[in-house]
Amino acid sequence: MLTCDIRVHGGRVVSSAGTLDADVLIKGEKISAVLHPSSPVEARPGIGATGKLVPPRAVDLHPAAREPG
Repeated sequence: MLTCDIRVHGGRVVSSAGTLDADVLIKGEKISAVLHPSSPVEARPGIGATGKLVPPRAVDLHPAAREPG
């Protein structure tokens, strides 16, 4: 059985291949898997995304620029 820190469940995952109903697993600060919603996973309480789009590569959109000084 897979383990993860966070499971985003019930959403519609958007990717370059299209969209699909799937769950996104996050371990640490990285996406560890995109799975069928009924896949068994050991996780802490997750994030409900029912009726929402989940773009896995766009989860953290804030700028991470570093300015000198």
